[in-house]
Amino acid sequence: METREVLLEAITTAATTISEFNGQIASAALEQSMVCEDINRNIVNTLFERRLKRSVTALATAAQTPFSSTINLKHGQRA
Repeated sequence: METREVLLEAITTAATTISEFNGQIASAALEQSMVCEDINRNIVNTLFERRLKRSVTALATAAQTPFSSTINLKHGQRA
């Protein structure tokens, strides 16, 4: 083989290898993006559940508190 053919073959092999790496990198980036989306969704759901539990607890507490105990009947002011 001539030197040019050897160099051309080496360049072609290197280009193929780089192309394969690009595919692997793109696949890994997509997978990381999907994992980040899952983490974000889990964080949002956890925060929503905590707020919902606090709201339900507050509503349950308010429902158990007699209305007259939340208002100072002598002065017409809330306690």
